[in-house]
Amino acid sequence: MEGTPIDLQKGIEECKQTSGAKFFDPNNPIFPEEDFWLSVEGDKFNFVLHVEEGSDGLMHTIRK
Repeated sequence: MEGTPIDLQKGIEECKQTSGAKFFDPNNPIFPEEDFWLSVEGDKFNFVLHVEEGSDGLMHTIRK
């Protein structure tokens, strides 16, 4: 988004050990592993979904 390279593999490994661990738990089928891998595919779209709080106090998604 900012034109700076990211270490996607490092981020994937960190996520697998933290909040993404639920996707690798066979006892938690509501979070299929395939969803994790779809969510970390890079350079798939030419836009970003940015979430920010509006003046109404609600969160709004804006395509940038």
